[in-house]
Amino acid sequence: AGADGIALTKDGTRAFVYSQFDHRIDELKKSGEGDGAKLVNVGQPAVVAQDTLPAGQALGRRMFYDATDRRISSAQTNVACSTCHLEGRDDGHVWEFPDGPRQTPALAGRKLLSTAPYHWSGEFETLARFSAHTITERMGGSGIDATSTETLAAYIDALPNAPSPLTADQPLVQQGKAVFAAAGCGTCHSGALLTDNQSADVGTLVLHAQHDDTGVVLQKGFNVPSLLGVARSAPYLHDGSVSTLEARIFDNPGNRHGVTSNLSEGDKTALVAYLKSL
Repeated sequence: AGADGIALTKDGTRAFVYSQFDHRIDELKKSGEGDGAKLVNVGQPAVVAQDTLPAGQALGRRMFYDATDRRISSAQTNVACSTCHLEGRDDGHVWEFPDGPRQTPALAGRKLLSTAPYHWSGEFETLARFSAHTITERMGGSGIDATSTETLAAYIDALPNAPSPLTADQPLVQQGKAVFAAAGCGTCHSGALLTDNQSADVGTLVLHAQHDDTGVVLQKGFNVPSLLGVARSAPYLHDGSVSTLEARIFDNPGNRHGVTSNLSEGDKTALVAYLKSL
């Protein structure tokens, strides 16, 4: 059940295995010889900790991290949600999907249940539809029912935001907050979750390349992501083509991503600082 730690006795006859989902240690020993040899439990497992999460979230966590749950992942794929969304964040990778290059988005701290629609294209109106697509089409699982979908979502929704490198009370951050508003960033990145849950074309579509963007994004643009925890989610944009926040703020052709052309370098630096505080 999520074994992630093992210790062997010096003579190699016994193993002590820690399982993260059940917070227990099993003692195993070899029984039999040759082709008939197998591992058997010695006594009862020792439970070494109590869960700090509510029961429903603990079950959702198990689903999120378990690569052996065949409802979620096939034996051939053998991945978990956490394989790409490390600790609920992201792996920093860009994947080639049929609709174009797509970066793994961070999930932690972004209140998943309040940010429909889903996917970079915003093509999935509900989390159930998005989960069904991801699990069956991408991960090869048989699929999960509505109750399990809600359980998994509740765990992800409760994940805390990554610590930000700057704090809101710093003068440069306060200046950047004013610049954020003046540059019109809040037009799309609005509200408490810093997203209007709409689509926008900010000039980042991949066109006339080996792997062009396709489908609904050509007409509508990309789903506006929440900026919460943005400092800890590099690289940026749907295709991961920008490695730092500074690179995007200081290079925004045609004011497609906020009106930044009339900002001084000091204002841009302050804007970056504000983003790093979110």
